[in-house]
Amino acid sequence: MNTATILQNVLSKKGQFGRASWKKALKTRKGVSAAIEKQVTMSMRAGVDYDNLSSVKEKRENGELPAENAGLPWGQWVAFPYLISHKDKHYLRLYPNGNGKIETEYFLNGEKTTLEQVKPFLLASELPSGEKPECITVTLENITELV
Repeated sequence: MNTATILQNVLSKKGQFGRASWKKALKTRKGVSAAIEKQVTMSMRAGVDYDNLSSVKEKRENGELPAENAGLPWGQWVAFPYLISHKDKHYLRLYPNGNGKIETEYFLNGEKTTLEQVKPFLLASELPSGEKPECITVTLENITELV
């Protein structure tokens, strides 16, 4: 998919559900020469204001989050609440479907594999945390599908 089509698709979503896929190279430990990638596909929403999510409001009320939004930890909004710019790259802000599954596939030198097989080669920061995030920020150039 080209960037213009992706942007057109995401900007047309105002809280509606869609599907997004992206593929990215993962950072490996020193001395690892293998190319490891992951592809993620999920049901998502775009065009949502983070502060309007019921889960965020609840966390602000019970003290899990600060009472007021402190803004983006990095980058600047180019098109709120869709597109962020940071260090000459653009990122899409996507929200996983609360009931939807996030599907992740791993590839070792282009061949499909499992997380268990590539785990010893990856930096800890590349491993899944096990919790479903409120929102995901994805590099625009990594998006392979957005409908």
